[in-house]
Amino acid sequence: MKDYCDDIKEIPTHLCGKCYRGKNICFLCEDKIREYLENPFYIWDELPVDCNFSGWIFLLREKIKQKIRRKKEKILSLRLKLLCAEGMKQKRLQKEIEKYQREIDFYNPQGAQKW
Repeated sequence: MKDYCDDIKEIPTHLCGKCYRGKNICFLCEDKIREYLENPFYIWDELPVDCNFSGWIFLLREKIKQKIRRKKEKILSLRLKLLCAEGMKQKRLQKEIEKYQREIDFYNPQGAQKW
């Protein structure tokens, strides 16, 4: 899952409204143009309160949250299968559960346990 924006041109202008007055950068954050171009922008970073760029960031965050929720559902399904499994199948299911759990745990600092 991509949780950073390293190309400022990826930002859809139709979501940003006043942030795009003839430039490819947030109108309220113009002093950070060089920073945006040199470093990737992480979607979990704070934005100015009035920045319309936050609408696009919200959508990106929700896509990641949706993927994490699907992984949680998959873990529940695998745990049910695990109850009836034996031997090698049980070990394979347990490895799958652990893999999904690691992906969920990666987003714990952003609050993945509550999603």
